[in-house]
Amino acid sequence: MQRHFEHELRQLNQLLHTQTERIAESVRQAVRALLTRDPLATATVERWESDSDATDIRIEEECLKILALHQPVADQLRYVFSVARVNYSLERIGDLAARIARKAATLGDFHVADFDQPIQALTDAALNALLQALNAFTASNVAAARAVVAGDEAVDRLRDDLLRRIDEELRKGGDAVPHLLRLRQTAQYLERIADHARHIGECVVYHIEGDVVRHRLPEAVSRKPMVLFLCTGNSARSQMAEALLRHMAGDRYEARSAGTNPRPIHPLTFTVMQEIGISLEGHYPKKVDVFREEPIHTLIVVCSHAVRNCPITWPGIASQIYWDIPDPAAVQGNEEEKHAAFQNARELLTAHIRQWLAEQEARAAIAAQDLAAR
Repeated sequence: MQRHFEHELRQLNQLLHTQTERIAESVRQAVRALLTRDPLATATVERWESDSDATDIRIEEECLKILALHQPVADQLRYVFSVARVNYSLERIGDLAARIARKAATLGDFHVADFDQPIQALTDAALNALLQALNAFTASNVAAARAVVAGDEAVDRLRDDLLRRIDEELRKGGDAVPHLLRLRQTAQYLERIADHARHIGECVVYHIEGDVVRHRLPEAVSRKPMVLFLCTGNSARSQMAEALLRHMAGDRYEARSAGTNPRPIHPLTFTVMQEIGISLEGHYPKKVDVFREEPIHTLIVVCSHAVRNCPITWPGIASQIYWDIPDPAAVQGNEEEKHAAFQNARELLTAHIRQWLAEQEARAAIAAQDLAAR
């Protein structure tokens, strides 16, 4: 029985080694496709995607078979469990590589010189994090794995710098907007590869030391939950709500806004927010599609029309809320009446956000009490 167990572990290791090499090369080719627009690199990634999916299934089946037939314990159990988790991350990284390659193919000859350095920096950081994590797993190197986990915030900063530059170009509008949106999604994909590399590093620490670090290290819990406010035009209500939440609880939540059919921000939106000392500098209308693959925690729809044009469910979302705030831009009348309508929308949103924040604090306090009582 022991010989069979050792033989199956060697098979599992060989499968994982094959998957590791293929996924790492897929990421390299995807990065090549992004930086050079090489169609052969894109074709290579797409060709390998189905092979990676098949190997993913085989590894999962082997892990389940070993657990069922041999019932490993202690470090052997942790190893099989870690292989299964690493395999999951590898499969997700392969999917992200394929998405990057496909996005690169749609960019054509689009090029902005200001993006060259931040794109190169982000791609290098994501690829290096992946290779270091895979090497740490192969060599059972805990120190190297912890370095990958600790380095995740540096990759986040590179992503944020690139997104800031892209957003500056988006605000200019023009024919480049569709390409910029694709490039923005690609930046998110690259950062997620680094996230999965961090997860592999966490698996190494667990396998070798039996130490679960993913919820203890500051790097693993530093991200704020994202709240997306959605309306039709992203020209008034959702823009106000984004700015209000950032003003009231920006230390706890990442506020964003979008529209199902975005229009330019209404001038009175700027006016009524400035009246209470909140600037909308840097705000611009965004289509909801920009956030389709963002890690949205809470979606708050602030108009009934957007409800009819918004998916009933949102992948990975924790909460979806509807506030039917009247559209101030739809008010007919003189300038004073229109101004009053925007002020009323602002005050309604302020009251709703304050109530929502109070509810979140109450839930957190109850959860803390429950945990202390266990």
